[in-house]
Amino acid sequence: MSVAAFIDSSVPRVYLAGKIAIHDWRHLLVPGLNNASATESWLPADKFVYVGPFFIACRHGCYHGRNQHGAFLRGERACVEPDYFTQREIYLRNNSALDQAALVFTYIEQPDCYGTLTEIGRASLSASRIVICFAPGIDTSEFWYATESAHATYRDVEKHQLKTILNLEVAKTPVWRGGN
Repeated sequence: MSVAAFIDSSVPRVYLAGKIAIHDWRHLLVPGLNNASATESWLPADKFVYVGPFFIACRHGCYHGRNQHGAFLRGERACVEPDYFTQREIYLRNNSALDQAALVFTYIEQPDCYGTLTEIGRASLSASRIVICFAPGIDTSEFWYATESAHATYRDVEKHQLKTILNLEVAKTPVWRGGN
């Protein structure tokens, strides 16, 4: 189904918040994300429309490093055609996607997830449902402020459990036609 067909469909728009990584957990949840361009703005998934974040899915690590968000080249060679974005452009693109999302689904794998916490804060200002999943070993007591804005919180979540939880939460999410 085309992206245009999903814009007015009966499935919610979903933003998957969390750190960007080489073998990113989002690829388990969104078919085709691994081959999507960093310039995408919508990607149809099974029961929802993925609205972000988009990043370069480099499996070699060329685009993955501290503060690179999968959009900045690290080193001298890229293994894929580059889509360069400034940090400001990434910030604006992600904020736009967050503003359009009916569900902000978050997976926290590391305690130093400062951007993810900012995304949760932004989502709490909109009509978005917020779901936070914590990986095993994360001291969730340190995240009490963020979890106060969540509609659901899951602890000790393994990556293979994310799809089941996401499908459950998508089913609870009303279609929101706000944003663009």
